[in-house]
Amino acid sequence: MPAALRAVHADVAHSWSLKELPDISHMSRQVARDIPAEWCAQSQVHMRDRRAVAEGDLPADTDPELIARYTMTIANGMAVQALGGAAGEDLQRAADAALRNWPPS
Repeated sequence: MPAALRAVHADVAHSWSLKELPDISHMSRQVARDIPAEWCAQSQVHMRDRRAVAEGDLPADTDPELIARYTMTIANGMAVQALGGAAGEDLQRAADAALRNWPPS
């Protein structure tokens, strides 16, 4: 997958497909789909398990699972939109809207 990531970073304006990236990395499409899904799942687990409530970074009644899911949903959605060519100002507006609704209830 590092070869695919290098390619994406080298040409962010290109509209990458699920066919191109696995070919660049010399892996199957299934593996190429599974790796980012696993990264996302692990990121959510790390966010959920962070001791933000215990350390006082979040209120005591905060649901870490919900916060992690909310954050990763917003981040993943914005990443997909960015790969699809969304304008930076549109992504910024989406981030601002998400923060206006923070924390989720």
